[in-house]
Amino acid sequence: MKNLKKIAIVLVFALILQLSLSAVIPPNATLRADLISITPDMDNNTVTVNVTGLTGSSNVSFQAYYGDDLDYLSGYKAEPDGSLELTYKSSKIWADGGVITVLVGAGGSLGLIKNDFTIAVSPDTYLLTVSAGTGGTVSGTQSGEYPEGEPISVTALANSGYVFAGWTVAGAIITGGNNANPATFSMPEGEAVLTANFARKTVSVGAQSGFMTEGIAGTVNFPVTTANISDGSYTVTVANLPTGVSVQGQVTISNNSGTLTLAGDESTVSALTETLTLTIDGVESDEFLLNIDIPGAIHVTGITVKGASDATVITTDGGTLQMSAEITPVDATNKSVVWSVTNETGSASISHTGLLTAVSNGTVTVRATAVDGSNVFGTREITISGQLEPVYTLTISSGTGGTTVGTTSDDYKEGEVISVTATADSGYIFTGWTITGAIITGGNHANPATFSMPATAVTLTANFAQKTVSVGIQNGDMTAETAGTVTFPVTTSNIANGSYTVTVENLPSGVSVQGQVVINNNSGTLTLAGDGSAASAYINNLRLTIDSVQSAQFVLYIAPAIATTTTPGSLVTTVSSDTTVSSSETTATSDTAVSSSETTVTSDTAVSSSETTSSDSPETTTENQETTTPPEVTTAPTTTTTPETTTPEVKKGVISKQGGDSGKPTIFCALEIPKTLIGMPSAAKDNPAALITKDSQVKGQPSIFDVLEILKFLIGMTTVDKWG
Repeated sequence: MKNLKKIAIVLVFALILQLSLSAVIPPNATLRADLISITPDMDNNTVTVNVTGLTGSSNVSFQAYYGDDLDYLSGYKAEPDGSLELTYKSSKIWADGGVITVLVGAGGSLGLIKNDFTIAVSPDTYLLTVSAGTGGTVSGTQSGEYPEGEPISVTALANSGYVFAGWTVAGAIITGGNNANPATFSMPEGEAVLTANFARKTVSVGAQSGFMTEGIAGTVNFPVTTANISDGSYTVTVANLPTGVSVQGQVTISNNSGTLTLAGDESTVSALTETLTLTIDGVESDEFLLNIDIPGAIHVTGITVKGASDATVITTDGGTLQMSAEITPVDATNKSVVWSVTNETGSASISHTGLLTAVSNGTVTVRATAVDGSNVFGTREITISGQLEPVYTLTISSGTGGTTVGTTSDDYKEGEVISVTATADSGYIFTGWTITGAIITGGNHANPATFSMPATAVTLTANFAQKTVSVGIQNGDMTAETAGTVTFPVTTSNIANGSYTVTVENLPSGVSVQGQVVINNNSGTLTLAGDGSAASAYINNLRLTIDSVQSAQFVLYIAPAIATTTTPGSLVTTVSSDTTVSSSETTATSDTAVSSSETTVTSDTAVSSSETTSSDSPETTTENQETTTPPEVTTAPTTTTTPETTTPEVKKGVISKQGGDSGKPTIFCALEIPKTLIGMPSAAKDNPAALITKDSQVKGQPSIFDVLEILKFLIGMTTVDKWG
């Protein structure tokens, strides 16, 4: 009877302590998604997690990551009101469409609540500069900051006397080419410069062909040369025409050329008129000459062109040479000429008085044409040297992740061919050029970049982007000693679509990569397979390598082996020679018997979850359903009937993995402790609380194993088998 009381006291203490410890940790079900709120702060790259409805002393574990940026926060306790706030700051700059994964758990167990949050942040913007050259304006999209992909549309408007001559664009590609108007394109990932170019319409009139004589009706022609005037027939005007002279018909322009015809009647008077101007399509020409001869005039028959002192060369930079025309016959009535120059391999300009100015090295042809209508002309070739041609600075650079080869930064002449190739470093890709002052053949993503050096400075930068790989949270369960697979979401950037053979660093024994990872639109799935030999583990240093790019660490959890589940009548465990624990029916002939069905005891103690009979304790009855005390108990050998079932052996004093749920002990296991109490001195240890260790089932909290260990010390045990 005395021993039974001791046992009852110990059992009650064990139950109370176990229940009190369990209450510290809230059930997993108390952490629900609707109790968690996540608030991202786009400006500061942080996310705040608020949890409500927790027990005041609850530990909350928290894990968050953005891309390959991983962070762990754990061991946080709720406030007295059951709330908890945690803040995670990413070391990465968040991008539109990025995903933050947040896991929240209780008592150190992550994964009870998992949420993926897609971040929508204001995209980066890039500077668009829109301008117009001389001769026009632009309308539509104006200069400013625009996000990548924003539609851009700019229309060029030419002033009177000008035509739109195309766009100069840097950093973008215009749909339809650089002569399309309006210019439309999507804002690139980088600065873009767009300039509308305009060209002046011009008209020039050459020397008179044919004779017009005073008092005699007749016509003369003039060659007309235009620029930037469309082909067609134009009604024209000529200013300062003398009396009796008028324009005959229209001027038809074809390929920038046409003919002006002037007609004279009998009222004409001899004169050399030098102030005529032709207006066509709203554009006025420079002055030209009309010669009306006197009757019997002597016309020009020959012209010899010479340079001063018979010089035929210009050797100084920007030098000049005065040209002259010798007229034959010397007594020609009108010895006036018109000067012009044709650029051959060099270039020069000439004034109406015949002053030739060198521009570039090479040869030019100078021409003098008679204005008397004879259409006689003379020419002279002039050689130009010593001209210092202007050069323009080309600056080439490369961003992080690559280099350039080919043409280098230096000064170059206009028209020189530039060719630069971008080479990405390992783990990076080339993403295009940023250029100002020139247009790359094939657009800003062509590699190599080729263009002709313009008459301005050019800046060319090669841009690169890093390839990245990140692995998300495990999907599915992997259990020790059981074959199976789990998957992980894989997110990439700047890695081409395709199937990749990958490696995973630090995989535990018995786990391998299954198949390839197929990347499509920056997403894929990694499958890990267990062959049944893997041990329970929490591995947080796995790294995936794909396309030579390694991810940050990710976690693989292998759960403990599933405990053996038994049914009544199928398992008998012999704890000692004096104790039998059964799930069916047990008859004990010694001190103690524990059963979940029916137990008959002929000695000191019997405890049952169904029915218990004791022969030597008539005044004490412990019952779960029904308890009786008969006057006599018959002692019989211990017998158990099982249907061909192997009984696992449990060491004396051992709480086996077959007890309880997932390796945890049942309350029946605790009955082994009171058995050792009988006859032992009571000598509690000084500090049993020290047994609450970080190795408990829930980090920082005691488990049932700790409880039982404490009880062993409290009741003064001296010899106890270690648990298996």
